[in-house]
Amino acid sequence: MKLTVKSLFALVASLALIALTGCDDRDSSGLSLAEVSTDPVVFDDDFVPALEYHAFEGSFYEALDIDDEVFHTGYASLVFKIPVLPNWIGGAFNMPLARDLTGYNALTAWSRASEPMAINQIGFGVDVTGTSFNEASIAGVEVDTNWRRIVIPIPNPDRLDLEMGLFFVSDSEAVEDTAFLWLDDVEYDVVGGLQLLEAHMEDATIDTYIGLPIETPMWSVFELDGDTLTVDHGTPYFDYTFSDTTVAVFEDGKLLAAGIGTTTIGATLDGLAVTGELTVTVGLSPELPAEAPELPSEDVLSLFCGEYAPVKEDIVWNTYWQYSTAKIADMKILGDDVKVYSDLNFVGIEFKNPSIDVSEMTHFHIDLWIPEGSDFKIELVDFGDNDIAGPYGNDSIGAYEIDAETTPAVVTQEWISLDIPLTDFTGLTTFEHMAQLVLSSADAATVFVDNVYFHK
Repeated sequence: MKLTVKSLFALVASLALIALTGCDDRDSSGLSLAEVSTDPVVFDDDFVPALEYHAFEGSFYEALDIDDEVFHTGYASLVFKIPVLPNWIGGAFNMPLARDLTGYNALTAWSRASEPMAINQIGFGVDVTGTSFNEASIAGVEVDTNWRRIVIPIPNPDRLDLEMGLFFVSDSEAVEDTAFLWLDDVEYDVVGGLQLLEAHMEDATIDTYIGLPIETPMWSVFELDGDTLTVDHGTPYFDYTFSDTTVAVFEDGKLLAAGIGTTTIGATLDGLAVTGELTVTVGLSPELPAEAPELPSEDVLSLFCGEYAPVKEDIVWNTYWQYSTAKIADMKILGDDVKVYSDLNFVGIEFKNPSIDVSEMTHFHIDLWIPEGSDFKIELVDFGDNDIAGPYGNDSIGAYEIDAETTPAVVTQEWISLDIPLTDFTGLTTFEHMAQLVLSSADAATVFVDNVYFHK
């Protein structure tokens, strides 16, 4: 399993907490900019106070430890135990209080391994607040049995004035037996001789909707001691120009669709022209949220609805299954949270481990707003009494389809409120271990989703 920048950043929304943390539970309320720490140290023989490690969901949660026998300097190092595939290791090191890292031009670390390998990704800017957007990393970092210094350039240090995501690593080695990766002396630094050579963003033509982020692969190339270092990163590090400033804006580190129309977006980094250009066309999105439900909370098992607490906190709203092209974004419409899927062919949504017993419910509800398209399909998957997904389980899968001719029908550019009897899901025969929801369409590439719940 090789993780790309896109797949890794997608995992950030669903991190699992590991109990390896520092001891300091300081309160960040009332923190003024003058009090923000500029401490460069991430790990030096032990976790610095309040540093927390969060493993990426699906990774080998027991991978990380502190080794007092193998170290670069001092008396200890971080060690990751890398099991044989399909297991992989990865997680983010975060601070509950932001640091000001604008005085440094790189994150550095020393590394060695029990056998030669290439670290898939190592970088910074991944935090656990759900609002990470300063992600930056280098890929394919070669390590061996000798200590080697890793340098990860910061594309634009000014963007890291309030950063909680100090460090992350992700690796999946095709090892025949358990391998080990050691990291030590992880800190921010001013690295002499580090020079920016190039900056790029992928040429793209993007159709999107008001309020959604605008994203394309971006990377910057640096030179150090004759070697080139390529940093993959998100939108915050460039400065942007727009042919029409009413269509898109750059705010709080994000490119956002702001108004209907088309704009051409260029960029610079530290005065250097960025190669590549975006042509963005922004279409309509809902002006009003879907109608709020009024059912008693005791009659509802909610997956996503502002009126009810979710039945589970760990719902995965995009599983990124193979062959799925769907992207997900969160937006607010007059303060109401809405899920937005784009490039939709199908998307998997999971609420398993444990699954949900909906046997006392009678209906499934979902509100959809479709800009363009004429068909839509909803599937519910129950894992059966063994609570295991197929092919070895006894799954029950039910489908419900609507189009322009059905009642209710697919209508565009207005909310479609579907309140579907569970008995109308063709093929669904069990209800005690409901675990997945699948949304798909042949021609509705974008859909806004709200008020997803079971009820009686």
